[in-house]
Amino acid sequence: MADKFQIDLRHQIKSFEKGLITFALVFVALVGFGLFDVFDLSSLSTYISFVLACLLFSIPAIYLHVSYLVNNRRTVLVVDRKSRKFTVTTQDGDFNYDFEDIENAELNLGIYYKNQLDNRGRWPAPWTNYGYLKLKLKDGQEFKLTSLMVDMNKLPLHVTLTKFRLHPFLKK
Repeated sequence: MADKFQIDLRHQIKSFEKGLITFALVFVALVGFGLFDVFDLSSLSTYISFVLACLLFSIPAIYLHVSYLVNNRRTVLVVDRKSRKFTVTTQDGDFNYDFEDIENAELNLGIYYKNQLDNRGRWPAPWTNYGYLKLKLKDGQEFKLTSLMVDMNKLPLHVTLTKFRLHPFLKK
């Protein structure tokens, strides 16, 4: 049985999960401070400040989300683990490969995930769950499969190299 991966709402929410938590925490702080008369909850400027604070912390996540959407908007990955074959469908057509055709599978994750290796206690950020898998194939093709379509913790293909970066921007 083949597994199909493409952009869906579940992966989009999972990617922006830390950003949503940031929004919720700022909102709770706003209401909490408002209840103790630190802020005037009837003032429009309080709500504008809330929105601006959330946007300020989320600019990298918003940029990643939009660039990942643009990169994978018509991309579909179908993996058949039993026959060890996969197909990548893009706007340029269908590309069929065997697992052995993968020259390099580079996983790019946010620096937060390096905590699992070195236990340095990094804090999550709104863009923490974003990442991508860059596949280089023996025929010269290259595909970038982002966290908006594939779960970075349960990848369907074998990873040969993992890179941790502050912001996992798509590199050319």
